[in-house]
Amino acid sequence: MNPVPPRVLKAALFALYHATVFSRNYVRGKHGTEAVYQIMDAVHEVPQILLRWGTSDNNEAKLREYFGYFDSKHFRALDAHSMAPDLVALFDQKLQEE
Repeated sequence: MNPVPPRVLKAALFALYHATVFSRNYVRGKHGTEAVYQIMDAVHEVPQILLRWGTSDNNEAKLREYFGYFDSKHFRALDAHSMAPDLVALFDQKLQEE
């Protein structure tokens, strides 16, 4: 296994942070366990991708794939007014800052 490049690690953690903050705020109060499940299912694999970095297909594309599962369209099915952050855009934005 290869170490995760620092810029990728920073970008992945930045996106994961936004996912967890959104999740915390989203599930507070009116949303039930299905919403919690859907949100965490979208990002649960990110830490493992980082731990397995450089093996098989554990790379930036795989991170984008999982971040892509967490999107507004997905959450509008649960809540018509949901505006989930675009984790792929946040990830890419942070990568460009480095």
